[in-house]
Amino acid sequence: MKRNKKITLNNRTMKTFKILFAVAIIAGFSTATFAQEATDEITASANILQFVSIDDTKDLEFGDVNIADASTHLVSNNDEGAGRFDVNTNTELILNFALPAALNGTSGLAASTEANLPISFSATDARLSNGVEADDVNVNPNEGITIASGTNSNFIPGEFSVFIGGGLAPDANQASGEYQGTITLNIEYAGV
Repeated sequence: MKRNKKITLNNRTMKTFKILFAVAIIAGFSTATFAQEATDEITASANILQFVSIDDTKDLEFGDVNIADASTHLVSNNDEGAGRFDVNTNTELILNFALPAALNGTSGLAASTEANLPISFSATDARLSNGVEADDVNVNPNEGITIASGTNSNFIPGEFSVFIGGGLAPDANQASGEYQGTITLNIEYAGV
């Protein structure tokens, strides 16, 4: 009987050995599975934009407006009061104005009553100028202005100015005081 016990013990040992061997093989395959390498790629890219700068050189100034004269007061894009932005670029651009519909009262009765003064901009109230009068061109500040090959191309590369005028329409009861609004010139790269 001792012999039977020994055989049973050997069977158990063999079963344990087989189980451990099976686990080792499975673990080996699992390790081999996890040890597989994988690679992938991405692309590094950049878009180099040409130099562009803009300076707000002069505000649009209507000066003193007499309340007794309730007609439209105009400042042309080539008048002394015209606003001016200076642009320097080597690339094609699209210019877009953000224009106010009214100026807000900032002092006097205009401020205390929160009065507004209507302002408007016609299709010829902006002008591009590179310093050569023959090259000057009137443009519409209410639409995008393209500076590119074939369209206003004599303004690139280099420096040019964008002048803007406008019109005020006070009524006979317009509150006295100072009025102000913001005119913004946005520049976008064309074709980017």
